[in-house]
Amino acid sequence: MKRVLSLAVLLMLAGWTAAQAAGPHKKAGTTGAAFLNIYPGARYEAQGAAAVADAAGVDAIYWNPAGLAEAKRRQLAFVHHNYVLDVKNNYLAYAHPSGGNGVMGFALYHADAGVLTRTEVDGAGNAVTGLGSFDAYDLALSVSYAKKLFENASVGLTGKYIRSDIESEQGDAWAVDAGLQFRLLEAFSVGFAAQNFGTQIKFRQQKDELPLQYKAGLAYHFMLRSWKARLGADMTAPVRNRMHYNAGLEVRPVDFAAIRVGYDRRNRDLKEWLTAGFGLQMDKWTLNYAYAPQGFFKSSHRIGFAVEF
Repeated sequence: MKRVLSLAVLLMLAGWTAAQAAGPHKKAGTTGAAFLNIYPGARYEAQGAAAVADAAGVDAIYWNPAGLAEAKRRQLAFVHHNYVLDVKNNYLAYAHPSGGNGVMGFALYHADAGVLTRTEVDGAGNAVTGLGSFDAYDLALSVSYAKKLFENASVGLTGKYIRSDIESEQGDAWAVDAGLQFRLLEAFSVGFAAQNFGTQIKFRQQKDELPLQYKAGLAYHFMLRSWKARLGADMTAPVRNRMHYNAGLEVRPVDFAAIRVGYDRRNRDLKEWLTAGFGLQMDKWTLNYAYAPQGFFKSSHRIGFAVEF
């Protein structure tokens, strides 16, 4: 257990230093496997993607693996995301508690770009069409482990295999995520996470770094009159992009329904930063929906289902 904690802390400290040394948006946009930055969840995306402090159970596998330790029963989640153009993302995750031995998590993230028209450029610089079509997809397979250090603190690690496929060309890579979460008093939580610390992804002779980033977040749970409420805020420091901030609010007028709104400044070029959504919970089943702006492409929609058993 001490080795897991030490590795998590070292990854985050090393990464935070690297992110600061890289400077603001130095070499921005030069990473591979960019689909890893497309949030797969619906609950926290509706809250501006502010999740690192208290994402819990199966939801935490992507946001902060330390929160996986909060799973008390087995959980299965599926999210479908209509992104932009014909790109569709699907995310399947499972959490399996092992009693006092921690919690294991497994996830599959698949991004499908659909069928693309082949276009080439001739010697005169003109586009040549009518050359047929091809398909492209990305996927990530992950295995996570999380354990409580003591009642109010947990640590988690995720190992990932990443693959990108464009027609007959493939590239793959390996990466690690690490996270810590602490609950301060009963109402406050803080979290730290490192994501996509790993090898380069290679296509032929082209090598690209993974979208390495480091996060810190706060969450506050409180009563808004008679409604349960949650307020979260994250700060993200990508190594090859600009630091940005996210914030979100969730209120529950009744125990089985949640209303969510968020502020996502990840892409500063967008004129709209408001996210929104809702959640419904009936017995062991949960339904979540999220809306997020996508600039020129208008918006994207996520819908997720989860069951606990």
